Amino acid sequence: MAIRHVQAACKSADGRLWFPDGPALATFAPATIPRARRVWPPLIEGASVNGVPATLAPGGLRVRSGARRIDFQYTSPNMLAPEQLRFRFRLDGLDKQ
Repeated sequence: MAIRHVQAACKSADGRLWFPDGPALATFAPATIPRARRVWPPLIEGASVNGVPATLAPGGLRVRSGARRIDFQYTSPNMLAPEQLRFRFRLDGLDKQ
């Protein structure tokens, strides 16, 4: 299938794209394409307990009682649209679902 260069196109108010095709018009509606939403797992880069860097071991982080402050540094491997990233978090055993 050959790809042709189209010199004119327009977008209608409903989001459809219109292209001239000889004596006819061709239309394409991008909103009708189903998009699978991928959930990217967070990457924990580090943690600290009471301001002291903690060692992250496989399976989690163990903290002794009396800790007053726990900080996590995390990010996402999704770089497709970083301005649209939103994080939610919950501490198992502490936060309610």
